[in-house]
Amino acid sequence: MYGVGAMSLVLGLLISAAPALLGGQDDIQAQEAAAKAIPIPELRAADLPVWRKHLRPTADELAWREIPWLSTFTEGVLAAAEQEKPLLFWTMNGHPLGCT
Repeated sequence: MYGVGAMSLVLGLLISAAPALLGGQDDIQAQEAAAKAIPIPELRAADLPVWRKHLRPTADELAWREIPWLSTFTEGVLAAAEQEKPLLFWTMNGHPLGCT
């Protein structure tokens, strides 16, 4: 459809416009300075239990694993009818974070 020259022109325009689109060089330098100002914690063996507690999921965060999920839609429809409860049918197309 388009020649290589046209694609190169579009790519060049996008690259040259990137700083303006992202907020300019001043904003980029301010963000870099702010990132450098964040202290990096020193990792020591004595701190391992604290980090482990902070990073590992809690029982409340893992509660979804206890839900008796059903494998098929038919199983869900039959179980909902038997228990006289509503059925949540979640379906999607594409990437779960919308990155399609």
